[in-house]
Amino acid sequence: MDPYISHVPRRRVEWKGHATKKGVRQAIAWDRGRGRLSIFELNHAPGGPIYTIVPSEEWTSAFAD
Repeated sequence: MDPYISHVPRRRVEWKGHATKKGVRQAIAWDRGRGRLSIFELNHAPGGPIYTIVPSEEWTSAFAD
């Protein structure tokens, strides 16, 4: 399972997995502020792993590495 997934409606491949933060930064750069991009992060919760959305306000700090 990739630790990050991006989603852009009506993109040729709407859902795309990212193994690294660098891949997520590339997806953010591709979107160029159009506002269509959503990013999800893998979290381990009781009952199994789930993906939760990362708010766009946190992208700069969350993917700075």
